[in-house]
Amino acid sequence: MFANVNRALQYLALTPAVVQLVFVLVQLFETEGNGEAKKKAVLDTIEMVYTQTIAVVSLTVGKEYVLRVAEAAITIAVNFYNLVGLFKKAPTGA
Repeated sequence: MFANVNRALQYLALTPAVVQLVFVLVQLFETEGNGEAKKKAVLDTIEMVYTQTIAVVSLTVGKEYVLRVAEAAITIAVNFYNLVGLFKKAPTGA
């Protein structure tokens, strides 16, 4: 029973941490254009952080779950930042 509680707590703690990290990374990697490369850079960084974390801490949360959360969070972050005007596209054709 305690193993299940520990597993649930890890998911509850790790999910918002991944989302928060993604929001920061999306801002850090922001440059005009090349969205797929930026997305890959964020996902690669998340994967690297996960790999380094499991080298030190025993986690029951799988890498696939973390990457799925990160991918969804990237979409949410980019849409949010576009909506509030943080990311602005350069005018085309001057």
